[in-house]
Amino acid sequence: MPTRPQVVVADDNRALRMCVVDLLAPIAVDIVEVASTHELRSLMETGRFDAVITDVRMPGGSGIDVLRDRRAAGDPTPFVVMTGACPEDMAARVRHFDSVIVLPKPFTVEDLHAALAHALGRGLDTLAAG
Repeated sequence: MPTRPQVVVADDNRALRMCVVDLLAPIAVDIVEVASTHELRSLMETGRFDAVITDVRMPGGSGIDVLRDRRAAGDPTPFVVMTGACPEDMAARVRHFDSVIVLPKPFTVEDLHAALAHALGRGLDTLAAG
């Protein structure tokens, strides 16, 4: 039996982080939550994850800083970057990184599921909770 994808959700806004976790409940993923770039960096240095869903602005830096650090370390983990900024501007900031999806806020549950499925390289039907 295949293992469930391991996904990190990183956002300093507890309510938004919980909302993202709740929106991911219908699909078959295991979630680890963090509230800062420091926590995200520490987690990424000690573990292996299939995808990261991160906010841009958090205490201690940004999700983009962590993405940059992980790529410099040779880590290809896909990132879904949630942003309230102009999506085109954010896409321009991350275009030179592989495996990054920009998810503009506000987003729908369908947008979130599609972004994560794309990051994981799977179809939505393969992520259905079972």
